[in-house]
Amino acid sequence: MIIYEMIREDQFVFFDNVDAKVKATKGALYIFQTSPDPVAPATTYVWTQASVVKKCKATLAGLVVGKKIWVRFALIVKNVQQDWSDPMSIVVT
Repeated sequence: MIIYEMIREDQFVFFDNVDAKVKATKGALYIFQTSPDPVAPATTYVWTQASVVKKCKATLAGLVVGKKIWVRFALIVKNVQQDWSDPMSIVVT
């Protein structure tokens, strides 16, 4: 079951609560981070590294059903980390 899907240039899809997939880039490493939903709008995100992988998908573990979380990713290409994606929110079901 797909619980969240956002299609754009950087495709980002969540499957079965914990799997994330982004558009593949040859030779890249992928960093995925999660953050709980900030308590107030002025509160900053608290990012936790979820995974660093060679494939364009990763399993995000330790998510709590019913909670809203934020996810972002960055690529490492030729040992240089690229900018972080815009954070995307999901409610874990």
